[in-house]
Amino acid sequence: DSVAPIGIDVEAVRADLARVDQFDRVLATEELAFLNAVPLQHRARAFAMVWVRKEAYVKALGEGMSRPLQGINITVDAKGQPSLLYDRCGRDSPARWQFEDLAVDARHVACLVCRRDG
Repeated sequence: DSVAPIGIDVEAVRADLARVDQFDRVLATEELAFLNAVPLQHRARAFAMVWVRKEAYVKALGEGMSRPLQGINITVDAKGQPSLLYDRCGRDSPARWQFEDLAVDARHVACLVCRRDG
């Protein structure tokens, strides 16, 4: 039996995360535009959510931070469900990846990612 790859990440929400301009090398263009549209008082938490999804995804790939992160875009639909929009270096269909945001507490965010086989 094969085991589906999974990745998980947990991050603290820190005030310095509101300065998204310092993260332009690791954000897809669409992610950067989304974060810049978020009101400043909510931006640190929004960035932390974008980051945990992206980091959990590359952990599931087994590649960690060696992957060019600007080429990965994880979006959120109208219901708040995250999904992989594209991975420019990926070999799998984006639809094969499932993202689950995890409730932690007011100061932390987390995400679990797994690949659906089949």
